[in-house]
Amino acid sequence: MLMIWKLGIGPAGKWSSFNELNKRHAVAQGWSDSQDLSFLSDQSENIYNYLNLIPGVKGNIGGNNAFRNLFRGIKSGDIILGFEGNSIKGICEIPTDTLYIYENQYDYSNAIFPVNWIDWIDFCSDSNLGIQGGQGVKGIERCNLQEINNYINDNWMDYKANHSVEVQPQVCNERLSLLKSELPEKITESKNYYSQLFKVKKMRDITEKYIALVESNKNIILTGAPGTGKTYLAKDIGKAMTGLNDYENNSQFGFVQFHPSFDYTDFVEGLRPEKKDEQKEIGFVLTDGIFMSFCKKAAKAENKDKKFVFVIDEINRGEISKILGELFFSIDPGYRGVDGKVKTQYANLRDEAEQYFYVPENVYIIGTMNDIDRSVESMDFAIRRRFAWIEIAAEESQRIFDSPAFIEKLNGNKIDIQVLKNRMNNLNNAILDKDIGLSTAYQIGAAYFKKLELYVNEVSPFEHLWDNHLNVLLSEYLRGTQKAGDKLITLKDAYDNEE
Repeated sequence: MLMIWKLGIGPAGKWSSFNELNKRHAVAQGWSDSQDLSFLSDQSENIYNYLNLIPGVKGNIGGNNAFRNLFRGIKSGDIILGFEGNSIKGICEIPTDTLYIYENQYDYSNAIFPVNWIDWIDFCSDSNLGIQGGQGVKGIERCNLQEINNYINDNWMDYKANHSVEVQPQVCNERLSLLKSELPEKITESKNYYSQLFKVKKMRDITEKYIALVESNKNIILTGAPGTGKTYLAKDIGKAMTGLNDYENNSQFGFVQFHPSFDYTDFVEGLRPEKKDEQKEIGFVLTDGIFMSFCKKAAKAENKDKKFVFVIDEINRGEISKILGELFFSIDPGYRGVDGKVKTQYANLRDEAEQYFYVPENVYIIGTMNDIDRSVESMDFAIRRRFAWIEIAAEESQRIFDSPAFIEKLNGNKIDIQVLKNRMNNLNNAILDKDIGLSTAYQIGAAYFKKLELYVNEVSPFEHLWDNHLNVLLSEYLRGTQKAGDKLITLKDAYDNEE
């Protein structure tokens, strides 16, 4: 039995009309926004997963099935029927050497293969089979119309022999040879294009997940092992929420790093020295701190729909209660806006209209901190309950390896990204081994491994990464534990495993 497929083509005059396909000697399927899918030709088991990620195909059940049929279903000798509405217009057979070819000079063509189309009426002597109501063919799909299937199986081979039908038109041979010679390069280009597209989409999906948490909680803290890209992620969230890509010149984005010397006068308000006159006499002026200034800017924003994101890096390294003062109350998500206004410590030095301060509802706070820092213990429960706490796992931080610039730098020096990921995963898995005695808080994030780019021109870049960065950190982790030297050897063995 011949395998018979239906192909939906547009009405006469449209780009995908039967006349157009007949003129091109091709079976075509697809949309211009799906780009070249040549890379799927060597993805025998993962086609469905890839198609669910591709713009123009994702969510389109008919399109999804059509492309799956192209790469996994259609075989040499199968029959294609071209349906225009509910009418069969043409019939063709897939040649022996089946191949997916993308031709970007057309707006629509993800071509399976050059073929010879035969007018259906010339082939079919039974006029009752010419119309089949309500087909609604959206792409290439199996033909389950039994009468038509039986007719084709009974008559096609005889018709082909009696009419000397060439399955593949001679006019296409030269063009086909050229396309086939270019195919390996096209597959590589296609694979690189979609690889980057999927990585960008994955990073965007990760960011969007955290955006939803920030918007619902107002305040979040990104916590996790060192080097997991918490600050990098916080900035990405800020860029995405404000809609402005350049956070350095972004008036809706604020950033500060806490440290032991940072205090209320830096964050909220305080007296600052200032020259009073040409005699260089020094006086003191009440000055807004970085956060108060940021909040005032947010409060003045027009229709209050603009989002203002303030990142506090290393939030646990400062003395929180001392830095926040009365804003300890105002940052609470339940007391945002005018209803949560408070008098600041220097309110008596301000005009009556400016004595009260509040954190606007359109201000979002993102803190970052490392799990293993000793200063974490200073974060009391009152502070903790004002934030949603989100742990960034070491493995999740590997998204920074997908940066095109980083990939180019390493691949240009013949360092495999997957080998880098394998080494990182093997080391972090070993850290959790019961004989080592450490927790996920001591796993090492991708930012440490990204330092490999410093040594790409060295003979043994991975050894330099270990000697100059990882060894020192792990030795500190293990300092004071039993058999620390033996444990470090075990961790080094795991790091050296590239499988």
